[in-house]
Amino acid sequence: MAKPSRQAFIDQLRGLTTLLVVLHHTAITYGGSGGWYYREVAPGSGGAAPILLTLMCAVDQAWFMGAFFLWAGYFTPGPFDRKGAARYFADRAIRLGIPLLVFGFFVDALTNAVADLARGGSFAAGLASRVATLEYHPGPLWFVQALIVFAAGFALWRRFVPAGAQDEAPLPSHAKLLGAAIGIALAAFAVRIAFPVGKEWWHWQLGYFPAYVLLFIVGCAAARHRWLERIEWRHAKPWAIATVIALPVLPAFALAHRALRHAGAEVAGGLNAGSLVYALWEPFVAWGILLTLMWFFRTRVRPDRFAPLARRAYAIYCFHPPVVVGISVLLRSWEAPALAKFCAVGGLSCAALYLACGLLLRIPAVSRVW
Repeated sequence: MAKPSRQAFIDQLRGLTTLLVVLHHTAITYGGSGGWYYREVAPGSGGAAPILLTLMCAVDQAWFMGAFFLWAGYFTPGPFDRKGAARYFADRAIRLGIPLLVFGFFVDALTNAVADLARGGSFAAGLASRVATLEYHPGPLWFVQALIVFAAGFALWRRFVPAGAQDEAPLPSHAKLLGAAIGIALAAFAVRIAFPVGKEWWHWQLGYFPAYVLLFIVGCAAARHRWLERIEWRHAKPWAIATVIALPVLPAFALAHRALRHAGAEVAGGLNAGSLVYALWEPFVAWGILLTLMWFFRTRVRPDRFAPLARRAYAIYCFHPPVVVGISVLLRSWEAPALAKFCAVGGLSCAALYLACGLLLRIPAVSRVW
């Protein structure tokens, strides 16, 4: 077996975070907030499940997609500078472009056709009609679509700013991290006035993009200084504490708002206190989770512990929607509490995807892309 690279901890953490994406979308199925192909329990429908799963989705959203952008940025400068722009974008066309087209024109239609079964529709007719119209819907691969644009932005940057020499500059100070958290929060608050959470432009929820852009840029800068490989507990500890303190703030605000105003708090966007609280809450939750996880996986987890999962992560991300929806639809007649169904469907989906993607990646043509 080849010796794990010094960034193996990122690959393994990325694999486990991909499984969290699967569970996140399963949570939406059973009452969590967010957009998804199939819902069995509506958010706010009463009971503990929608509340707990909505809180889970909010915490997930605060950090996990930002983490993917951070890691993508970290692995951008090296390949770009080594291969050159032409070869780099040729590889990106295969690794990003092909999955995006396959999903946008077929897998999305397949997933919707599976969801039609729960609504009394025809799978075959639904699939055929959607494929025939050639409508493009990237679904969760909005992330891949964004990476193509971000890579183009990095290439443009490289035209004016050449690569610097590798060094070990100090990690950003706590003051800089605090400034970044407040700056990102204010930027997100401003963007959400025009593009509240849930509103899309070009299949992107722009209300979340200030953090995504910053974390991609930080990832690119971190690659030169090897920041992610040098995170120690002393860097993570203050932010882990901040995360623990911040976590109950949003639910407490929502409860207080309901008690005082007799209505749910509006946090998705607009000029209101709820939107500001939510925008501030996200980075203070995210920074602690990100720093702590990267420190923990680098120092406490064996480098090859989750290597098979790491290899399957991209395929799992790309193909999870029809699997999650399919298992949800198969179990829709099972009369069980929503939380029990979330656990069952989430666990079965992760296991099925792990096995199926392992088999898919044995096919050379598939392995070349995914």
